[in-house]
Amino acid sequence: MKALKGIDYFYNDTLRNQVIIGSGGLLYASSGKAENLLELLCEANGRSLSGSISLFSKVNRSHQKSGVLVNPNQQEIYFPTHAGNNAACIWINYGHINKLTAAPFNECIIHFDSGAMLQVKCSRRVIQRQMKRCLCVLKSLCNPYEIISEMVSPI
Repeated sequence: MKALKGIDYFYNDTLRNQVIIGSGGLLYASSGKAENLLELLCEANGRSLSGSISLFSKVNRSHQKSGVLVNPNQQEIYFPTHAGNNAACIWINYGHINKLTAAPFNECIIHFDSGAMLQVKCSRRVIQRQMKRCLCVLKSLCNPYEIISEMVSPI
């Protein structure tokens, strides 16, 4: 079996009770749920899933569709296309996105660095907004004092 080099996206296949993983144009299946995969990825990089979600929420001042920072050195942040508990939710790896193109019916095609493509059932604007939020998290890691400055006031 070919080893995974990285994950472009993944989602829950509720009919088979599996996680489908897209990597380099190939699909893989794993038992469990997307949340378990996110937790495993975070722990493998010395992070907690709850801490990664909390950071994303604090930086972006939003608690909806929070992404998960897995590995900042490789820009590995996964963001959801829908609410995490929605059956249509697909988790996208921000660091693997090459470009976006609009598709009919208010959908979007994501082109990955690997050459793989994925059509998602949300608009290009939604994906762009999620990508912008991921970039804010990466920038905050370079300068956490900006965030702290906004949280404190002089005595």
